[in-house]
Amino acid sequence: MNEEKSIYPASYLDRLNNLITNHFNHLCPIKKDFHLTLSGISRLVMLDRYSQKDKERKTLQIGDIVLTVIKPDPKFPSRVARTMANQEKEEKLREKYFHAFYEQIKNFKIVPAGRILHGSGSQNKVTYFNCYVMPYIPDSRKGIARHREEVMEIMSRGGGVGSNGSTLRPKGALVQSVGVEQGGSRRGAQMIMLAD
Repeated sequence: MNEEKSIYPASYLDRLNNLITNHFNHLCPIKKDFHLTLSGISRLVMLDRYSQKDKERKTLQIGDIVLTVIKPDPKFPSRVARTMANQEKEEKLREKYFHAFYEQIKNFKIVPAGRILHGSGSQNKVTYFNCYVMPYIPDSRKGIARHREEVMEIMSRGGGVGSNGSTLRPKGALVQSVGVEQGGSRRGAQMIMLAD
């Protein structure tokens, strides 16, 4: 954002940058030449799915505006590439793949899934998979309970779930189910399929 166009005083941006530096050091501080903004549904999706959240509310105050830096973020390709490459056991391979991933991500030749972008290097306990396709649900109380438990674990870490309920008894049969609620910052996503 250009200084003359900024609706925020310099002291406000300084405060935000101090908070970023002290609490979210995997993010790039806000710079005066940042100008990219999103509006409408794009803005809502980014805020809901990919923005970093202060879950412990250490940095938020009444009247604060939450900003999401999407690009450019010089740490973004490095943070994601380093996390991906760190899965290698040998240091030589970690460095090799870090540089390979970094170049690909920096030049937008690959764009990792949203959960990878959100979770890499953030220390948040989230899944790196956007969506899970669950196996058939066994038609028993124990099978349904186990299925719901697995769904709850996935959804609590931000993953979406697809289930096939075709194995369950039809309407009118006595079945006890267990409810589940999704926690965290991402809206719930679940698809249940039935064979026609």
